[in-house]
Formats: sequence, C-alpha cells, structure tokens
Amino acid sequence: MTNYVYKISARASFCASLKIVGSKGSCAKLHGYTYNVTVILQTSGLNNLGFAFDYDLLNKELTSLCQQVDYCYLNDHLLFEKLSPSCENIAMVFLNSLKSTLKLNDKQKLIIQINTKPGCVVEVSC
Repeated sequence: MTNYVYKISARASFCASLKIVGSKGSCAKLHGYTYNVTVILQTSGLNNLGFAFDYDLLNKELTSLCQQVDYCYLNDHLLFEKLSPSCENIAMVFLNSLKSTLKLNDKQKLIIQINTKPGCVVEVSC
C-alpha cells in the first residue's frame, strides 16, 4: 500500500514595523517589512469528501492573523508582549495560534514560512 502525503497551503501578507531590542546589528533600528506568510498543512489522510483539509478555513484563519498585525508596530502588539518580534518568533506565534484554532488531529502537521525579502525565509513546524 502506498503512503501518500498531502499538502495544502495558503498565503497572506502584512506590513509592520519593529526593532529588535538588544540586537547589535541593523535590526536594533526601527525598520519594517512586508511579511509574506505561507502556511502549509501536511497530512497523511483525507476526509470523507476527499480533502486534506478545509482550504477556506485555513485561508480565513491565516488572513485573520495577518490582519491583526497589519500596519502596526510589532513591539507594542499584545502578541509580542513577552517576545522579541523576530521572524522566528512571529512564525512560532502564528503556528501556535493556527494549531489552536484549526483543531488539528495527530495526522496533520503545520509548517509556517515567512519571507521578508528575496532569499530570506524562516520556517517553523511542529
């Protein structure tokens, strides 16, 4: 029997400013990005309709998260009250939030990719 792996993805973006307090480099200065976020849901099984997951729900929840941080100063946002707003932490916050709202089963895995400029991608999964 063949073990298939299915992946679906949704993309959204947001613009935000930040600074990494304590950094010795250019990230210590106020700066901003257009964050391009991709969420990939991977699963080994399909539901009774033949879908890996409800794409509309995946897209809706990712878009909602992006809207929460769009055009804001991340250092002052509640989501980063105790975290530095690094791309790695943004990806982790998005991953944990989506895991909670999507109610995934043990066959499903989430991957978050954040791209801020060409060639610069952060990926977090669990």
